[in-house]
Amino acid sequence: MPLLAHDRPLGCVLLTMHGQDAGFEEDHRRLLGQIAERLALAVERNRRYMQLKASRAKLLEDLKGQFQFDEILGNSPEMTTLLKTAAEVAQTDAAVLIEGESGTGKELLARAIHLNSPRGESPFMPINCAAIPENLLESELFGYEKGAFTGADKRKIGKFEAADGGTIFLDEIGEMRPLLQVKLLRFLQAHEFERLGSTVTRHADVRIISATNRELISLVGEGIFREDLYYRINVINLKVPPLRRRRSDIAPLAGSFVIKSAKRQGKKINGVSPEALAVLTRYPFPGNIRELENVIARAVILARGEWVTPAELPEVILKEGEARPAPVAAAESYPELKRRRVEALSEVDRAFVARLLERHRYNVSQAALAAGMHRFELQRLIRKLKRIGRL
Repeated sequence: MPLLAHDRPLGCVLLTMHGQDAGFEEDHRRLLGQIAERLALAVERNRRYMQLKASRAKLLEDLKGQFQFDEILGNSPEMTTLLKTAAEVAQTDAAVLIEGESGTGKELLARAIHLNSPRGESPFMPINCAAIPENLLESELFGYEKGAFTGADKRKIGKFEAADGGTIFLDEIGEMRPLLQVKLLRFLQAHEFERLGSTVTRHADVRIISATNRELISLVGEGIFREDLYYRINVINLKVPPLRRRRSDIAPLAGSFVIKSAKRQGKKINGVSPEALAVLTRYPFPGNIRELENVIARAVILARGEWVTPAELPEVILKEGEARPAPVAAAESYPELKRRRVEALSEVDRAFVARLLERHRYNVSQAALAAGMHRFELQRLIRKLKRIGRL
């Protein structure tokens, strides 16, 4: 019995009957026909899923080939969508606010945006607003004149002046004190500033990319962060998902960290064993990518063979990773995670279809042929994206 999808053969089901009274009857033929129809549907759905998965992977590779995203690893739908948006944002001068938990790679994303922008050849100046005391942060940003305060024995140029033509990355901007928020707001409005101890107004052409691990809008509601500054720095908002929401990225990240750590230690490590990877994938990683990198660095140091095994993993990871999957927070319940995943996949599908149609001048037949899809499949995908407002 043939397995057919849109009159195209996918394979066949072969049944044989043995015995003296062997022979198929009409009821057998009808039953087998019904089974073949369902099998063909399942095979076709799986084939289409694999095609879409390959298309998303191709889109991610195209993004990484066109833009300098080599250091940002991951093939999850969330990261594909994030990198696509970052690539579009990089070509503008708009202020960007990157939100995400500590250790998710916010500075790495900021650097990628800078490198892929017209300012890529100019300086990229990162400043951690939480690590520098308030009185020193102002002088660090704007500079100072000789004699501006005790210990100022010579003039110093600030980050804004030094980064002229480039990008300033303000990490943990939620920790910035109100007085400095006012001065930053003034700079954003006119790109003008004064060094401490000077009355001369200076100008700097600097793009601002900010990052925070806190809910800035909540700080605005509490009166801790200025509302006008919030909207100035939040022209484009990028949210970096935590590692527990993109577990498929753990394997490529761990593999990359093994290579780097093994090279530093002068050891020959092939990678992470399947057993160790299974444990790592189940662990929630509250410290995100930074925690994973530290775990792998420790494991490489302790490894006696050519693979990282569960024996080299910390006890806390073994206990939580082997016992059960990490609990899902109330704010990230299964329906919410499912909704976000659907949205991310839809966005990738939209980018894939839009790019495909544009490349082939909106000729559906040619576009489908180039993508290795049946015309009806591409038409169904287009109708679906239009129905949910994505195309």
